[in-house]
Amino acid sequence: MRAIDVSSYTPVYPKETDKPVVVHAPSHHEIKGTPFVLEAVEQLKQEGLDFEFRKIENLSHEEAMKAYQKATVVIDQLRIGSYANLTMESMALGKPVICYVREDLVSKFPGNCRLSTQTLIH
Repeated sequence: MRAIDVSSYTPVYPKETDKPVVVHAPSHHEIKGTPFVLEAVEQLKQEGLDFEFRKIENLSHEEAMKAYQKATVVIDQLRIGSYANLTMESMALGKPVICYVREDLVSKFPGNCRLSTQTLIH
């Protein structure tokens, strides 16, 4: 995992009046858990939740960063058990990130890294 220079990022927070924007940027659909994300998005929309979903693919880093800035929440890796650049960049932009981190790895991250571990039931 590479570190990022957080001083080069400026947090961008959504306004309360903005329609929520959920962003997922799968570099590898299986590792990122994209099928689960798409299934959950469809289910939430069928339940009547009003939000925009953006799957970010085939964009330059600059274009992708613009999409992340508009996000209300970012969904990263759901299967591999750790996080990488998308999570770090999104957190540096002030975005909450949904990402699966294996329990045995949580203690390996810096103490000031805010992780909230949750159990998802499928």
